Amino acid sequence: METAASWGRRTNRGDGHARFGIRSSGSRGFGSAVGGSGRLRARPYRPAKHAAGHHRRRAAIDPGAHAAGPGRLIPPAGAIPGNRAGAAATAPVPFSASGITATRIVATADGLRAARADWDALARRGAAIGLFQNHEWLSAWWNAVAADGALSQRYALHVVVLDDADGPAAIAPLALRRDRWPKRLHWMAADVSDYCDLIAAPGADPAQLWPALKGAMALSGAGLAELTQIRPDGACARLETGASAALSPYIDLRGRSWEQVEQGFSSQLRQEMRRKSRRLTKRVAWNYVEFTDAASRLKAVDFIAAQKRAQLAGDARAIETHERVFVPFARAVFAGDGVGAARAHVSALIAGEKLLAVHLGFVDAERFYYYVPAYNPEFQADSPGQLLIYELVRRAAEARVPVFDMLRGDYPYKWRLTDQSVELRTLAQGLTPVGAAYLTLKKIVGRARGR
Repeated sequence: METAASWGRRTNRGDGHARFGIRSSGSRGFGSAVGGSGRLRARPYRPAKHAAGHHRRRAAIDPGAHAAGPGRLIPPAGAIPGNRAGAAATAPVPFSASGITATRIVATADGLRAARADWDALARRGAAIGLFQNHEWLSAWWNAVAADGALSQRYALHVVVLDDADGPAAIAPLALRRDRWPKRLHWMAADVSDYCDLIAAPGADPAQLWPALKGAMALSGAGLAELTQIRPDGACARLETGASAALSPYIDLRGRSWEQVEQGFSSQLRQEMRRKSRRLTKRVAWNYVEFTDAASRLKAVDFIAAQKRAQLAGDARAIETHERVFVPFARAVFAGDGVGAARAHVSALIAGEKLLAVHLGFVDAERFYYYVPAYNPEFQADSPGQLLIYELVRRAAEARVPVFDMLRGDYPYKWRLTDQSVELRTLAQGLTPVGAAYLTLKKIVGRARGR
């Protein structure tokens, strides 16, 4: 283990209470030092009052949502995660009235590299290209898959590019799973992403794009398309999707200072966090740090990889995905400064040479992405992971980041922070008679089991 200094930039010097949640004059962004000392002011969110055990199933919608039919709210584009263009847009070029003029399929690594020009063209037209649809993100995933001999036999690229009179009008970043029956199309990088979607020029109607897209998908040889993790404001959400498959919790920080955010915290959790901070401080002298160089970030990735490996013990399939996909993917992504407009943000609580908790995430002008956390089991009783996430929420609020997005994962600690979430849905479509029959049978079995 490296010394604390070699891990990156140390911040929040002082005793344990001074390091976490201390108010000071002025607003502090990520990575800035915190001086002085004082009492712990870390306070988790107070969830709205629901029946016990049910608040986590309620899908609240981001503020600013507008009605889209009885009983349904759809947040406006740009109000929720994944709506930041990967390149600066000039004057938006809307979808051409002439419709789709050509369909292209990208099926090779060289083709994917060349398709960067299509992503950039769509960004210039004003298309919303989020972190998880960014060309760099998807390429890092494909490079991890292609470098593994066995995985490269299971997957095949099938990226569909639809052109109109003004150039690329939509991109469906897809991959074929050849080791499943029936063969099926998934979003690229779905196993390391939280939000997936079609990338489309402003004004493009997915229902108008769908016939050309479905025809191109059928050329893959897949029996069905199973497109998961679609946000309610996504392009594909306007097509017929199934029931909610997952919830993505978030904390809305817009228009509120850290002091105002604190007012919504429960006294029970506030006191609990103070106790945990005092207990950890009595045990070790700890600091909050952010890792800004590639070497330190890679060590943080390796720490998380080791902790996740231990947590997945006994689940062979999950371990395989973790070791052969996530680890090489994360090392590639976090070795750099970020992806598109999102800056990599790697942070930790440390005690001397020991890592207590680590987080891998991203931040841009609209979102803090709480992507992958892990903690040292030696300090489990002291809850360093909870201390770290609360520190990150505080820093996001003080940096005026509008939303702290906790992404997918129905974990109790998230619901102790918020009762706000968005539903993620799945679009399943049969591409052959066998694929359609499979989906029908799957639906019947699901209903019989009460799903």
